[in-house]
Amino acid sequence: MGGRGAIAGAGGNNLKSKLPELTGSEKQIKWATDIRNNYIELQKAEENMLKHLKNNDEVSISDYYISQEQVREAKKEYSKNVKKVLSESNSNKWIQGLRGVNESNVKYTKDRINKWIKNKNTKEMNKYIADTNEALKRFLR
Repeated sequence: MGGRGAIAGAGGNNLKSKLPELTGSEKQIKWATDIRNNYIELQKAEENMLKHLKNNDEVSISDYYISQEQVREAKKEYSKNVKKVLSESNSNKWIQGLRGVNESNVKYTKDRINKWIKNKNTKEMNKYIADTNEALKRFLR
């Protein structure tokens, strides 16, 4: 994860100024910018969750369809994949790949993540990271 994580490591509050300029029509760029900004907010909550999981090697997910190895690999790959996603400049790719990342979904997901952290629900956090990492890999294809 590189110490401070993908968001902080990329400049914290200066992150948006370090992102590549989006390409596409004016309408696509506006829509993709909204998606990307929402994604950054969501990613901050995900990084916070990863901090809580960092020292927890216990991977207790036997009720789910993913293996312990998949979760361990996802934790390793996650920040690297986030940085690749944030480096995407094609507006259409943001729109097609992450259009569901809107304000209400981000708020809902952040609330879930905060609840899992508060309740120390590592099972749900590990599953979320594994599922999210798979979605990031699909976006990057």
